[in-house]
Amino acid sequence: MTKTFLSVIILFGLNLFSSCTKEQENLMEPKPYFASVSKVEGSTSIGINKDLELTLSVIVNDGCSGFHKYSETIIGDTTEVKTYAISRVLRDRVCTQALKTSFFNYKFVKSKPGNFILKFIKPDNSFIIHKITVQ
Repeated sequence: MTKTFLSVIILFGLNLFSSCTKEQENLMEPKPYFASVSKVEGSTSIGINKDLELTLSVIVNDGCSGFHKYSETIIGDTTEVKTYAISRVLRDRVCTQALKTSFFNYKFVKSKPGNFILKFIKPDNSFIIHKITVQ
C-alpha cells in the first residue's frame, strides 16, 4: 500500500508541475475569419515615399474579436485588400454575440507618382473603393 500511495503522490506532483498555466488553459483556440470593411477614412493624396494612414471601420463578429491581418493582391495600380479579424475567446469570459464595428489602421506608401486604387473586399465580393494620388 505504501508503494501505491507513493506512486500516486509522485504522479500527482509530476502532473502539477507539467500542467499549463491558468491563462493558457483558459484561452481557447483563436479563430481567424474574414471581416468586412464598412467604411474607409483618410486622405486621398500623399507625397512619394510618405506614409498614408487610413482608418478602416471593420465589422467583427463579437466582443472578443480584434484585428488579425491583411491580405493584399496588387494588380497594376490597383490593390485589393482583404481584412481578417480573430476571436480570442476565454473559456470563462462571456463575449457579446452582436456584430460590432472596430477600427483598424491601414498604411499605404508608394515610391512612384500616380493614381492608385484601393479596393477593400466585402464578404459579398463587392468593394469599398478609395482612390489615392501620389505626387
